[in-house]
Amino acid sequence: MSASAPAPPSPAPPLLGPPLPPLHYTARSPWRWVFASLLPAPHVLRASSRSLPGNAGYAHNRQPATLSFTSGTPPSLASGEPALRAMCSSALLFPVDSKDLLVSTLSACCRRAGVPLSSVIPESILLPHDCAQVPALPSAPSVLKLPLGSCGDGVFFVSSRAAVAELLASNLANVKAAGPDLLASLPRRATPPSLVLQAEVPPHPHKRRFSLRAHVLLRSLPGGYRAWRHARTEVRLAAREHGGGGGRDRDAHITNGAGGKDTERTLLAEVPELARYEGAVAAFVGALFGRVLPFGLEERGGVEGGELRYALAGVDLMLDDVGRVVLLEVNSNPACAPREVVSGAFEEHLLGFGGDLLRKMAGPEEENPNWKEIEVVPPPQADDVEGTSP
Repeated sequence: MSASAPAPPSPAPPLLGPPLPPLHYTARSPWRWVFASLLPAPHVLRASSRSLPGNAGYAHNRQPATLSFTSGTPPSLASGEPALRAMCSSALLFPVDSKDLLVSTLSACCRRAGVPLSSVIPESILLPHDCAQVPALPSAPSVLKLPLGSCGDGVFFVSSRAAVAELLASNLANVKAAGPDLLASLPRRATPPSLVLQAEVPPHPHKRRFSLRAHVLLRSLPGGYRAWRHARTEVRLAAREHGGGGGRDRDAHITNGAGGKDTERTLLAEVPELARYEGAVAAFVGALFGRVLPFGLEERGGVEGGELRYALAGVDLMLDDVGRVVLLEVNSNPACAPREVVSGAFEEHLLGFGGDLLRKMAGPEEENPNWKEIEVVPPPQADDVEGTSP
């Protein structure tokens, strides 16, 4: 007698208790394992992605895959009716969706808000894709960021103008190889993205280089937004200790996930020597989204009203050698780590964060101690600014 095939395992019960309303969300595809664990059936998970065809040089610049899912019955989406709530790119609120746009947007916002740009980001120089003359480096070494890279890909430590010129030439060759496909894949861009040359942040004396990630949830409103910071700040530590000295080994200096399973992920509150910076991180993120970035709304003509829309931003930060918070990047559609590379404790954090996120978007808007509302100060109208022409 042949043995019967084993019964398939029963699906794990959803971790979220009450069913969520039939609402549509969109997120980066790495969130699949989080939301698949949280959402009650029936639900739909549909992934899609775009890439730049025929462009080996820009292979790492694939457009981020997105994950669309509904917490209720799918026909509400098939009817073509607009989703009432969506987790979408925060670039719909202000132009921060590439490294060069972040620098130019912050430059304009800080100027209008009366905030020194140097108090937000390292000294930064934009280099056009066809830059013919390399400027003096802002520090030795400096950091050169190629357009559209992620997870440490496209970040280089450079110590001479010749090294910058070599990377500029390589990038220009990739731009030419991509042809019109490059701009076709980048909405609202008339020219290829610029490279960013930045001063290196004097690193915190912790034995391993690290970066921080804070999550901010934004809800668009006519002419503005509301914002909440999640209470738990993540820490990503480089794959190994830096050992001091002048070298810039990537495994010891790149902390944004490039090390895969070797990049340790934990929470700021769980690192005894760093936990005291929680307050400084909260104040920095609050000032950035409450006082500075509101001026960026006008860069894209304001926010479309009518549709209730949420956006998630992943804010990457560093602490410098005296403990000052410095902005590295605003990820306008952040991903999360694969399940297989995180510890059990960090997996529990991500599942808890996903639950907090879905409950907050699904509403009704009840108090959640893990979401700290940021006081957003609307920019003054032109008529209210002294000396501004009507």
